[in-house]
Amino acid sequence: TRVPYASLHKYTLIQAVCFVVLYVLTSVSEVAVVFPFFMASLVFVRKALKWVFTEVELAELDAHEDLPPDDEDASEQKEEKTPRNLEDVEKLPAGSLDLSRAISY
Repeated sequence: TRVPYASLHKYTLIQAVCFVVLYVLTSVSEVAVVFPFFMASLVFVRKALKWVFTEVELAELDAHEDLPPDDEDASEQKEEKTPRNLEDVEKLPAGSLDLSRAISY
């Protein structure tokens, strides 16, 4: 990953804690009235994350779009070797087809 594993685990732990608090607030009817206020406080939790993580880490952790793989060259080479249809299989040299990922029925 582009983010250190420690930062990734910290971010996931913060998300899990917020989720648990939200779950408890919705499941316990006596404190359910606090739910909207906690939802609003999540904005401030997100703002406070800039003191825990760097801006680059937050940009990677908050990415809304699909991120490319870390090693783009390796994934491109792997895609080039994987045939997509029967015509591509026929163009391959004899013995070059990797059947290790083949599905057996």
